[in-house]
Amino acid sequence: MPHSRRYAARSSGSRQSETNVRDNRARDAHTETSRALRRVLIATGGLAKVRELYQHLTPAEAAEFLGVSLSYVQHATGRGELPCVRIGKGDPRYRVIDLILWSDARSAASRA
Repeated sequence: MPHSRRYAARSSGSRQSETNVRDNRARDAHTETSRALRRVLIATGGLAKVRELYQHLTPAEAAEFLGVSLSYVQHATGRGELPCVRIGKGDPRYRVIDLILWSDARSAASRA
């Protein structure tokens, strides 16, 4: 088998494994989001509105929601610790459900 074919075969296998890893991560993230949503709905007696949980907050609003400083939110975002959504070239935005998940994970880690 010529070198280029062997490389192409390995390359496509590598792409498939990368795709599988991405699919697994997406599935895990979806499962965690579903669990967080369920916890919020149970905790509020079903009064939380899904639209509110998926709204985007500015960094200042996220800091207020989490009870931390704006500087902490900015640094945690820069380190990749705090999940955010980037819309265009502007500031990052934070989904409420992601902040709840992050806060829960942080609390669980500190208890362990």
